[in-house]
Amino acid sequence: MEIVDWNKKELEKLYVNVFILEEEVYVRKSEQIKKQKMYIFIGLNLKGYKEILGLYTPEEENTGYWLRSFSDLKKRGIEEIFMVSMINNKWLKKVFKMHYPKTIYAPSLIEFYNKTHQYIARKQHRVIMREIGRIYRAKEKKEGAQIYNQLIKDYEDNKLLVMIINKYIEEIFAMFRYSQQARKITANTDSYNKMRNRIRWKLKKIRLFDSVCELQLKTLEILKEEEMKWHPSYKKWDIIINEMDCELAERIYEMI
Repeated sequence: MEIVDWNKKELEKLYVNVFILEEEVYVRKSEQIKKQKMYIFIGLNLKGYKEILGLYTPEEENTGYWLRSFSDLKKRGIEEIFMVSMINNKWLKKVFKMHYPKTIYAPSLIEFYNKTHQYIARKQHRVIMREIGRIYRAKEKKEGAQIYNQLIKDYEDNKLLVMIINKYIEEIFAMFRYSQQARKITANTDSYNKMRNRIRWKLKKIRLFDSVCELQLKTLEILKEEEMKWHPSYKKWDIIINEMDCELAERIYEMI
C-alpha cells in the first residue's frame, strides 16, 4: 500500500483507548527555520492491536484545524472512543468533546514523563515513573494515596518535581471512579515511550525538513514501519471488558 493510501486507510468503529504523542521538529518556512509541532494518534482496538490513526502537523493550531481533522477521523470510520490519554491542549480537548462527548479523559503518563525527566537523574526518573504507574494501577484509591505520600516524602527537596507530580495527581486520583482494568489500559506507557524514542532518533538524523510536506511524508514512512512491527497485546480483552464499569461494557456491546 502506498504511503498516501495507508495514511487514509479505513479505521475501526471502536477504539478502547487513544494515546497522543506530541513532538517538535525544525522545518524551513519562507527561508526561515522554525519549530513545527507534530501530533501522532495511536489507537488500541478491542483485539489488543495498536494502530496509527493519524499524523497532524498544524501550521496554525486552532479549533478549526482540529474540527477538520476529527471530521476526517469520523469519515474514516471511528464512531466511538472510550478513553483518551489526553495531553494539555485546549483546542484538542474542546474538539474531542464535540466529536466524542462520551469519551473518558485519562491523564497522559507520556506527557508526565516529558514534563519530569529534565528535573531528575535518569535512574531516579525511572523509579518515579514506576511509582506513578503503581499509583495509577492501584486496586483502591487508599493504596494509591499511600504510594503517593511516600513518593512526595522521598523527593520533597525537589520542589519543581513535586509541583509537577501534584499537578497530575488529582487527575490520576479522579480515575479511581473507573475499574482497575480500565486504568491499566491507559497506564501502559512503556511501549509508547520506546516507540517515541525510536521515532525521535530517526527524525533527528534528518535534523531539518525543507517543508511541512517533507516532514509529513518522512514521518508517515517511519510510522508505517513502526506499525508493521507491532503485535497484539497478550491481555485477555474479553475479561478486561467484563471487568470494566457497566457504562463502558454497555457501550462496547452496542458496537460489536
